[in-house]
Amino acid sequence: MPSGITQFTLFSSTGDPMNERIIFVQNKDQMDVKLSTPKKVYAAKEKVEVDLSVAGANGTPISGNFSVSVVSEDAVPVDEAKETTIFSQILLSSDIKGYIEKPGYYFSNPTEETKGNLDLLMLTQGYRRFVWKDLTSGKPFKPAFKAEKLTTDVTGRLLTLGEKPIAGGKISLINNKLGVIIDTVTNAEGYYKFSNLLITNEIGFTVQGRNAKGGKNVEIKVDKIRDQDRTPNINIGDLDTDMGKSMKASLENNKRQDEEMVKSGQMSRSQQLKEVIISARKRKRLFGYDLIMDGHADNTYRPNNVQAFGTLLEWLRATVINVQFIQAEADCGPVTMPFTKE
Repeated sequence: MPSGITQFTLFSSTGDPMNERIIFVQNKDQMDVKLSTPKKVYAAKEKVEVDLSVAGANGTPISGNFSVSVVSEDAVPVDEAKETTIFSQILLSSDIKGYIEKPGYYFSNPTEETKGNLDLLMLTQGYRRFVWKDLTSGKPFKPAFKAEKLTTDVTGRLLTLGEKPIAGGKISLINNKLGVIIDTVTNAEGYYKFSNLLITNEIGFTVQGRNAKGGKNVEIKVDKIRDQDRTPNINIGDLDTDMGKSMKASLENNKRQDEEMVKSGQMSRSQQLKEVIISARKRKRLFGYDLIMDGHADNTYRPNNVQAFGTLLEWLRATVINVQFIQAEADCGPVTMPFTKE
């Protein structure tokens, strides 16, 4: 059997699962990679030739594409037991739901002790890729997320200023760069949909709406794509918050390199940057909103044509897109109109 997690299930005579046990099959079926050099010690900037030999588990040579990175362990200390490799991730961590401390410990130098500890890990960690009863009962499988497509659908709703649906309204989708226009009509409940659109990050669109008679006093809502739920990080135990300790070896190595450059008179080849101090003042707030002084507006809107409206609020709702205006009575003074960008 190939290396990896294997699940054993004990069924009753009627086919119901009664007991379950997982084990880890750890064979010597991975590639045998060997590196060798003609010399043990090399001078600075001397050419280094490395011989690479790769064979399978049966000793047969293997051909392929390989990448090599060379680091100084004086500057970046490496503990193989703490490292997460492709081997440990694919065969172990991806199949286990819980947190695994030092997954590389079980693979860097396998011994009878590490194999025994790996079996204890199988007994304590949860492994439920599927539920047998769901398979035997014929229950249809519903994935948590739909299959991704290259194209995108833009959907939303057309409403009156009184939040009532507009049936038969005209919706236009305009490319901000090319000016391409695609039209559609809302249904009886005011919903609209543009299907199979190939949209990249560099393309911006504007959605424009009119009622059945061509009136502009409408409100357009665009549905947002549901974000993936943020799940707890099971590897939070691996997070290193002591950056000073983790970078100590690297900083000390850089210091030694600087000292060597001073001794050899090579500091003229480097440039020492002066310290830069950045300071800022906190914005003032009024009624819970940032107070922006005159001449420092985040955005200035100048209409090309002005139509007659009963109030300033109606004019803003009809002419300024992608912004929702809400009228609210302040504790004192004139009426304020806080707004949020959709």
